[in-house]
Amino acid sequence: MLRCAVCRGTLESTGPGYSCRSCKRLYPEEEGIFRFKGETPAKEYHFPEGGFDVLYRSEEGSFWFQVRNRIIGALLSRYVSKDARLLEVGCGTGFVAGYLKQQGYRIECADLFLEGLNYCRKRGSGYAYYQYDLYDPVFSEEFDVVLACDVIEHLEDDARVLANLNRSLKKGGILLITVPACQGIWSDIDEYAGHKRRYSRDEMKKKLEAAGFRVLRCSYFMMLLFPAIALSRMRMGRRETPGNRQHEELVERAKGELSLPPTLNSFFGRIFALEVPIISHMDLPIGSSLVTVALKEREL
Repeated sequence: MLRCAVCRGTLESTGPGYSCRSCKRLYPEEEGIFRFKGETPAKEYHFPEGGFDVLYRSEEGSFWFQVRNRIIGALLSRYVSKDARLLEVGCGTGFVAGYLKQQGYRIECADLFLEGLNYCRKRGSGYAYYQYDLYDPVFSEEFDVVLACDVIEHLEDDARVLANLNRSLKKGGILLITVPACQGIWSDIDEYAGHKRRYSRDEMKKKLEAAGFRVLRCSYFMMLLFPAIALSRMRMGRRETPGNRQHEELVERAKGELSLPPTLNSFFGRIFALEVPIISHMDLPIGSSLVTVALKEREL
């Protein structure tokens, strides 16, 4: 079931789009994207300007994005059948969704930003595309699986978003989430990226349980490279200049994390890939990121 982003009434299909039975608001389909945005513009800083273009040009060559896809795919294969209906929220440029589609999953894509969805469509990453705000409970018991891959750390009210993701799932549905971990390695790169926090395993479990989920798996990843990452982030820290942060320097450092020299990128990729078969069977105790698989146990 789909609900109106303004009055929460039920939506009905009206040819190329949807309309609300209660308030009669129209939600069009434009260039293959269903537009379910409400009336209130986003007030939070979610993502850096130009960030989607940087991601689109970097993801395929980045060891981190490549191996993260393999971790996500390995965990999904243990809990989800290929005939399940999947939604990736905060899909960005569609790098995760495109990988899962190639693996045979029926995946649909959603994001707040049209720029990301346009890149997603360019890649042909999904079977349907939606623009909507995760603070709006647009979907109700609609999907078997929802993925949020490095998304909720960008949102102030992550508890509200997790509750809405619960409502999006059918009873017994699966939620898979990845987030940055370990608040101790927070740096100004996190601030530039629009992160509101980094998570611990205990914090993630508590928030998911409060949102009606039962945690099945919760593992750190990037464990083998964690010492190098921690050292790099601690050296970087938060560098302030009189009056303002040196924004251009910060942007270049952020891009540098996505565009390593090929030899170093390949070396890190081989190390990181060693974690894929391990995480398939057991949780890792530390790392710079966290992946969680949870079951919708109760309705909210």
